[in-house]
Parts: sequence; C-alpha cells; structure tokens
Amino acid sequence: MSLEDVEPENQEENKEVQRPTTLKEIGEVLSTTIMQDEKNKTITFLTLLLTYIDEDQINIGFSAESSTGKSYIPIELSCIFLEKTF
Repeated sequence: MSLEDVEPENQEENKEVQRPTTLKEIGEVLSTTIMQDEKNKTITFLTLLLTYIDEDQINIGFSAESSTGKSYIPIELSCIFLEKTF
C-alpha cells in the first residue's frame, strides 16, 4: 500500500507536523530536574547547545556568594549533553 492509495483525509494524519520549540516548552522539560530559576536554566541550556555549533559559541559565568548552588544548573544540564556524567 502506498501513500497514494490512502484516502486524502488519512494522508493528512500521516504527515508529521513540525514547528519550532518554544523557550517555554524547553523550560517545562528542564523543570523535571531543575524546579526553579527559569531564566538561568534556559540560558545555560541554550549556551550548552551552542557548543555543538561551529559559529556563535559563548561563555557564561555565575556570580554569587559561596555555597549558593551556582554549579548545580550547569552540572545538571551537562548530563544531557555529555556521555559521562559527574
């Protein structure tokens, strides 16, 4: 059976709908491991994603008092990208 044999209304059901993923959706997925700090986790995720692109790579830094959890978000998100986890 080919795609031409399927009725036109069923052809529409078989096509994948592609659309850009929103930052809100990314934040919701990341909220499964990082509950708060929406802006920092989204920016950190996008920065880590840029490391796989040849252009536009950037660095970010977290500045706060000692023992405030600055490394939690980068370490948690790096587990998504790295084969070895911390």
